[in-house]
Amino acid sequence: MAKSHVIQTLIENSRALMDSRARDLQKARQSQDQANEYLKMLTDYRRDYHAEMQRVLMQGTETITSNYYRDFLVSLDKALEQARQAVEDQNAIVQGHTQAWNHERVRVNTFGKLQERNERAIQRKVSTQEQKASDEFGNRARKHHSLSTSLGF
Repeated sequence: MAKSHVIQTLIENSRALMDSRARDLQKARQSQDQANEYLKMLTDYRRDYHAEMQRVLMQGTETITSNYYRDFLVSLDKALEQARQAVEDQNAIVQGHTQAWNHERVRVNTFGKLQERNERAIQRKVSTQEQKASDEFGNRARKHHSLSTSLGF
């Protein structure tokens, strides 16, 4: 029975850790979604800003204004590169959390199987003991009956 208690404790601890890993994974996925949304927003903004710059340049604006637009686009491109890197970083973090969660899930399942095996072994032992006790009782009853019959009772 002590072995069963140890396995149950391992299962409970592993489930708690698996739940913690699941929460970490959920937070990482939320951060990943936010990073993707930010990248999309910057991409859309850059596209719109570039279209506006093209419209303004077609109207024949001053060099200072066109330089301002170009400089701003360069800074947007830098921000886009940082946002892409943030998305890649978040993808790696999500992958790491997914692996950690899967590892704990496998542990919980493994401990569960160990517990099932232990319970079956205990049940086989109890059944064997019950069968042995039943056989011994039957043998004693037959001996008692044989003895009674031979003595004439």
